[in-house]
Amino acid sequence: MITLVCGATATDAVIARGVETIRQAIGAVRNAGMDPTLLLVPTAARLHPADLPPGLAAACAGHTPFGDAIAVRSAGLPVIYPVTEMARLGGIPLHRFHWAGAAPLGVEERVAETDWGLARTFPLPVERKTRGSDLNPLSPGLGLSDVIDEPQLRAAGAGECWLAACAGHGPPPEVAGALNGYWRSGQGQLLIIADSFGLDIAPDFLQSFAEVWLVHTNVTKSMSPVARAALSTWLHQRFGHDRVLLVLHDYGAAFDFGRLVADVLTPASCLAECAP
Repeated sequence: MITLVCGATATDAVIARGVETIRQAIGAVRNAGMDPTLLLVPTAARLHPADLPPGLAAACAGHTPFGDAIAVRSAGLPVIYPVTEMARLGGIPLHRFHWAGAAPLGVEERVAETDWGLARTFPLPVERKTRGSDLNPLSPGLGLSDVIDEPQLRAAGAGECWLAACAGHGPPPEVAGALNGYWRSGQGQLLIIADSFGLDIAPDFLQSFAEVWLVHTNVTKSMSPVARAALSTWLHQRFGHDRVLLVLHDYGAAFDFGRLVADVLTPASCLAECAP
């Protein structure tokens, strides 16, 4: 993963595949009649090369990072690659794979205000907290943590639901397990379709939208075709011609994100065709 992200093993064929999955994802949203923006998130090997072990640092030296190459080849597409902003905001916390805290919050503000021209009508307060590393479950007893300035939804008066619990807040039970929802008073809604990097930025968009729904592609890929078609039906009914944010991290662009997005937005007519 590190040698691909830093560019050492990012062959022309792999880069082309990354660009194609981005094109496919954007095309799937457009085909659904929605307005796409894709956020390509640089990960730690790109942002913090000084932290690489010596062997990997030597292997990575002198190569164009994978995300940088994809961003260049995606010129003309609605792709945001916030490598400069993330470096300024501190990047990825030292003991985490995923981003958290200041970086996603700052990137949300850049996307909403600069790229979409929206006002920040609901600023989220932040609180400094110690957060256990997302690497800890991979090695029980590791016990790593970071101090992170985290947005506080409850302190702002916002609500949220996670996965199956979202069935009581709008989506039908058969699709709720692929969703997170966030809401507060006001107008405007946003749909986010994302890999695991969507989780730490989705609630930040409450600063500019009164309602945000996050679809987890890590969950939808294991859903049955019938369940995905039911999800698509709900998304089409709920979001119509709305804006859609696609979020994936640089390494994830090497895989099948475009197909996963297309599967999530499969037309409702598939319900009958996909039935067992």
